[in-house]
Amino acid sequence: MRRYIFCTTAVHPEYQSKPAFGWVKKGTNPTLKTTAGRARVNIHGALNLETFDTPFVAPITVDGVSAVQLLAKIEDRNQDKRIIHVIWDNAAYHKGPDVRAFLSRKNCRIHLIQLPPYCPHLNPIERLWAVMHQHVTHNRAYPTQKQVTEAILKVFRKTIPKQWTGFRTQLTDNFRIISDQNLRVDNGPEYISGTLMAWAEKHGVRLEHIQPGKPQQNAYIERYNRTVRGEWLSQYIFETIEEAQDQATEWLWTYNNERPNMGIGGITPAVKLKTAA
Repeated sequence: MRRYIFCTTAVHPEYQSKPAFGWVKKGTNPTLKTTAGRARVNIHGALNLETFDTPFVAPITVDGVSAVQLLAKIEDRNQDKRIIHVIWDNAAYHKGPDVRAFLSRKNCRIHLIQLPPYCPHLNPIERLWAVMHQHVTHNRAYPTQKQVTEAILKVFRKTIPKQWTGFRTQLTDNFRIISDQNLRVDNGPEYISGTLMAWAEKHGVRLEHIQPGKPQQNAYIERYNRTVRGEWLSQYIFETIEEAQDQATEWLWTYNNERPNMGIGGITPAVKLKTAA
C-alpha cells in the first residue's frame, strides 16, 4: 500500500471536572469534586483508521507552527508511503503561511483534503476526542493541572496504541445521512433565496416557512438557539471569528455526544440517533 489517510484536528480539554451520565446505585447521591481553573491542554493530533496510528503534538498554542509539526511527524512515521492524504477542517492556521510553505516543498508527500465549513461531524477524529474524554475527564476530578495533562497524554501514548482493538466500534468512518422531506424554516433571506429553493426542489425537500414574526412556530430551534447563547456565546468575548468557531465546534460536539439530555431520557442525542436508526 502506497497511500494512507489521516484525519486531523485540534482539541483543547480544560482543567475542569466534567459531569457525565453513567450507572449509579439506586438511592445513592454521587458527588463530583469541582476544580476552579480554566487552563487547558492543547492537542493537535491525527488518526489513521486503518492502523490506529495516532501521531500528535502538544503545543502551548495551536497554530500554523503546530500544524506543520504534526504534518512533519505524520510524514516521518510513514516513510514508505508515496502519498499521505490528510483530512482536516478550515481553521485559519490550517491555511496559513506556515502550512503553505511546508506543502510547497519539492518532495512533500502530504495531500490536504479540506472539510466543508462547520462540519466537525464529518471528521472521524472527533470520535477519538470523545474516547479521550471518556477515559480522562468524565466524572473525574484532578487535584492539579499537571495530573490531568499527564492523564490526557497517557491516553494517546499508551491507552490507544495498546487497546486500539477495543475502540474499533467507536472509531469508524461510518456516517448516517439524514434526509428529511420537510424542513421548517423562518423567512430570513437565506431561507427564501433562489439557491435554497433550487436545492430543495432538486432533492425533493419541501420547505415549510413559518409566518413572519412568529418564531414560536419553530420553537424547537429557537429553544436550541437560547441554549447556545446562554451556555457559550454570551459567556466569552471573542477576538476573532476563528475563536468563536473553535468554541462552537467544541460545544456542539459535547452537546451531541457527551452531555445527557433529560428531554430524551437522560441519554445523548448521538445515542438517541443510533437507537432510532
